[in-house]
Amino acid sequence: MECENLKAFLGRSENKPLLRTTLERVGQMADTYHQAALTALHEIKNVELKRLLFRVTERILK
Repeated sequence: MECENLKAFLGRSENKPLLRTTLERVGQMADTYHQAALTALHEIKNVELKRLLFRVTERILK
């Protein structure tokens, strides 16, 4: 989508409910992936690797 078209789309009040719903859904998806990543980290035995991956996970998905 071109920048001007995107600005017009975002500026239209009738699109606000769709945008809100989309942002809520993206937030839910991020939470789901965050929890899945943290769960997967429990399987890692190497403590240093686990710490590194935990920090990366927190930075990216939080």
